[in-house]
Amino acid sequence: MIDHLINFYKTLPNLWSQAVASLKRQWKYIVASIALVLLLFVILLIVLQLTGITEIVQARWYYRLTGFSTFTFVFCGIYLAFKNFNQDYIIFKSFKMSPYFQIILIAVLYSVIQWIVNTIIMFSTSINIDNSSFGILFYALMSILFIDVVASILGLLSIISKNIEKIFYVIIVLTFILSPILYIPNSNASIWTHLMMLNPVCYLVKGSAEANVIGLTSVSNIPYHIYFLSLVAVGYVVVYALNRFVAHQKYNIETTTKVDTRNKANANS
Repeated sequence: MIDHLINFYKTLPNLWSQAVASLKRQWKYIVASIALVLLLFVILLIVLQLTGITEIVQARWYYRLTGFSTFTFVFCGIYLAFKNFNQDYIIFKSFKMSPYFQIILIAVLYSVIQWIVNTIIMFSTSINIDNSSFGILFYALMSILFIDVVASILGLLSIISKNIEKIFYVIIVLTFILSPILYIPNSNASIWTHLMMLNPVCYLVKGSAEANVIGLTSVSNIPYHIYFLSLVAVGYVVVYALNRFVAHQKYNIETTTKVDTRNKANANS
């Protein structure tokens, strides 16, 4: 354990430079996600001003926009973190560096962007609704954990499977449907509401949206926090197991390749 910590601090400058260089190559994804959410926000402001609809309806649209903002930044962060993990894993392991540092950096970056954009939306609402800066910040911090663990799992799976990116797109569609963006559940609990709440993305989307509309009450559901953190903890256990499995699989592949090469060389000689 101590050896790993010493090696981490020794390789930290290289890790940082590699991560920053990778982010610079993928700046278009970052700018595009920010531009999309801000464009929708500007359009929403214009439409609400022109139509003059009631404050309750406006609050629902601010709810949807904040939820969509959180959903967008979470999944953009996950995609950006795991899409090149296959190549980074081999390179970083070759130099005895942690391949997970870049994932953590991307998770922090997108969560900070999520916090900034959602805060802009919160302070720009023109109607009399309750909101909570603490709630916006709290769910941005929770997003760091979620992006990190999900991107790590998908990144490790992408090393041993070529279909992970396709599966990721299916996950996006399913989680979008099971998130309170298009459909906002009412206060009366129903089967559909409970199904939505089982989705960990719903925890982040619903929490961020409620922080912008109903304020500090958005962080009062303690059992839901425990449920989400339990899923994250299980996710990190999966990451630990997958990391060992992937390392074992790659060792077997490399060993088999070397044996086959040696056998061919002996046969030719």
